[in-house]
Amino acid sequence: KMAGAIMEAHGADAATIRQVIGWSMDLEDYSSSKKLALVDLSLSWLRKMSRAEAGDFVKASQALIEADAAVNLFEFMLQKVIERHVCIGLGLKPVPAMRYRRIADLELELARLLGMFAALAGGGDPLAAAALEYREHSGRDLPRIESGLEGVATALAEMDAATPLVKQQILRLCGLVVTDDGAVGDNELELIRATAEAIGAPIPPLVRQAV
Repeated sequence: KMAGAIMEAHGADAATIRQVIGWSMDLEDYSSSKKLALVDLSLSWLRKMSRAEAGDFVKASQALIEADAAVNLFEFMLQKVIERHVCIGLGLKPVPAMRYRRIADLELELARLLGMFAALAGGGDPLAAAALEYREHSGRDLPRIESGLEGVATALAEMDAATPLVKQQILRLCGLVVTDDGAVGDNELELIRATAEAIGAPIPPLVRQAV
């Protein structure tokens, strides 16, 4: 009902509202990899929208995500996909200028992001390999920081202003945490896809191979 009310407020017709609600119910039991495959299939169509259509789409999708006053990891990932492929891709939002040329310039942001990945991994010390590689890059010890999605969102916004090389290094370190136990869980997959979309860099091969 809430989804229908939001769609109606944004001008959607009854048939569209029924479709959105039906799709939402059908997707509840899908794995993250299946959901992401469907997201990827939709991207070429999203990029064909006019700027006016894109603006309406962004407002409606954001309202749906925020409807229950909570944002889960899959919704967070969707936000980042929409920001990259619709907001930036269709010119609604500018690409940030490069400000960070060394990974050490983003040390606290990286620590927050990796702390979130470590919390999802659980058990042992999933940060060990990433911390070792970070020291090789920077000569510094990686801080250990716990963080939630709000802190991660702030960190990713800063990371989007890094050079392509630094972005690759960041995702490589995320991949080391994700694959520490040899498996990639749904939440880990969603967060690394969100990270890749937020900073405009590809998911590292070690994660793709483990999925």
